[in-house]
Amino acid sequence: MRVSCTKMEDILTVAKGPRANPARRFAIWALSHKAGLSHKDIAATLYASQHQVAKALNRMRNKENSLPMKDWIERFHAEDK
Repeated sequence: MRVSCTKMEDILTVAKGPRANPARRFAIWALSHKAGLSHKDIAATLYASQHQVAKALNRMRNKENSLPMKDWIERFHAEDK
């Protein structure tokens, strides 16, 4: 699996709103869906609350709010095959 370079400090940067910091949202998605981490473990890894993790994952389930996430997730799945 190949992932484009993003600095950890970019992922750890907190930004508010449903479309804020797509790199952080993608990290939350990947840690949940690919690594199988719990909300608690993801929160600890990204210095977030479990509520923030759950909220981000719920927002990503709504396709309208997941752009550009949709493209990233599709590419992630394609490279996984």
